[in-house]
Amino acid sequence: MPMRELRQTIDEVYHCEIGRDKAYKTIRKAFNMIKGSAEVQYSFFGESGDNPKFMRFYCCLSPLKNGFKFRCRTLICLDGCHTKGTYPGQMLIAIGMDPNNQWRPTTWVVVEKEAKEQWYWILQLLIADLDA
Repeated sequence: MPMRELRQTIDEVYHCEIGRDKAYKTIRKAFNMIKGSAEVQYSFFGESGDNPKFMRFYCCLSPLKNGFKFRCRTLICLDGCHTKGTYPGQMLIAIGMDPNNQWRPTTWVVVEKEAKEQWYWILQLLIADLDA
């Protein structure tokens, strides 16, 4: 339920107003009760007593990989952007150009920071995936 709708419903049903912060916290709490919080989800990765930390995620789907190998030009562009929120980091992407001069994603990666080590890791996996 959107925040505006929640505030309006509470005003109509209970004849009282709540602030935006209270409505946001209520929606967030309900969402966490339904879907679970990120902290709980991350706890499934570790054993009891451990404090696991997500470092990297690499994704190269077969249809995108095959599309690049058989349809795109032999040019790969690399770019990245910052991710914000509870778990900040970097999202890095490799894209190729198809015969219609349109960019197509090949691989995307989430890393803890953008540095030579992360780019080296990504390029090793990308080369292996593309059989280059």
